[in-house]
Amino acid sequence: MRQEALRARDLYRAVLLLALLGLVGLFFGQILQFLVVSFVALLLSLALAAGAKLLARLRLPRAVGVIATLFILFGAFVAMGYALVPPLIEQFGQFLGDLPRILAMLQEQIGPRASGGDPSATQGVIARLEREISGLLATLNYDPLALARDALGFLRTVLGVASVLIVLVVAAVYAAIEPRPIVEGFLRLFPRHGRDRTRALLADLRVTLTRWMWGTAVDMTTVGLMTGLALRLVGFEFPLLFGVLAGLLTIVPFFGPIAATVLVGLVALAEGWVHALVCVSALVVVQQIEGNVLVPLIMRRAILLHPAVIALGILFVGWTIGPLAILVAVPILATARVLIRHLWIERVSPTEEGRAGDGRPGSEEKPEGSSGGGPKGEQVRTGAHERAQGARRLP
Repeated sequence: MRQEALRARDLYRAVLLLALLGLVGLFFGQILQFLVVSFVALLLSLALAAGAKLLARLRLPRAVGVIATLFILFGAFVAMGYALVPPLIEQFGQFLGDLPRILAMLQEQIGPRASGGDPSATQGVIARLEREISGLLATLNYDPLALARDALGFLRTVLGVASVLIVLVVAAVYAAIEPRPIVEGFLRLFPRHGRDRTRALLADLRVTLTRWMWGTAVDMTTVGLMTGLALRLVGFEFPLLFGVLAGLLTIVPFFGPIAATVLVGLVALAEGWVHALVCVSALVVVQQIEGNVLVPLIMRRAILLHPAVIALGILFVGWTIGPLAILVAVPILATARVLIRHLWIERVSPTEEGRAGDGRPGSEEKPEGSSGGGPKGEQVRTGAHERAQGARRLP
């Protein structure tokens, strides 16, 4: 009887486990989206906490510093929008008005070459795209019902995004004002002997993500300004619009600059191959300055990842989570790097990690009784360990 009861209990547990796994699989996409939104809230809270730490030098309480940082960021966005949005709207309207002409010119430039010089074969993808865009513009201009329907859909999307942003900001503000209960509650999920290691992991993660945020903000702003100025100097028709676009796409390494260059090249190609080559060359110069000057100066201490790992990681995040997750793919990869280093590398080979932190070829461990053993060798290893611990406690 007892054996049958145990079997029944095991069967119930197996069914419950399968049901739980089924629910996780059913809501896997929603869970990933929730985790991404929570990650964005974490990034915002770290930015607010960093600003509050700077304002603490003025003897402001932490809560006041967090609120002041939030208003400073909001004011900066409002001022930027006040300065950029009117000319952006004007330039975007000009771009939409010129889009049929640009597509027609592209058809003339690319069509004969793509079809082997046959003028009758030029009605391809560009021609169909031109007709679709022209029909869309005509619908928006002359069909009030379609315009109202699109406006309602857009309004619904805006309200949904606004509600999510409000929840993000509120959660980030509370987390930045009082982070200790969240951290201590998270640490209680681990055994007592592992809490110090987990606390060091969280400190390292905070430093990495904070540096990535400020470095990315500086990088995006600088690239946007340089791109807009370079395009204006070479006579590009929409320098502000594509300068802002290039700055925003900088958040996605490798793929973002390539997309900006391709778009600028296609638009400039409507004015001729020489003009397109000049505009693309200007963007290549900007990207070389960013890759060889800005990134080493700004991001070298934030994201310690190989470029190939970043490129493949962006593709993996976009494929598993969704296209919007690409915007935070780099901090996700940086988080994974910190977790792997603390939870795996330092556990498997702590001695090698210490030697790597020391960075000197003569710091290898030697057998007892050799010239590297004894108190002197112990001091070398202790110094490397202290330096590694000090790196984790960086602000």
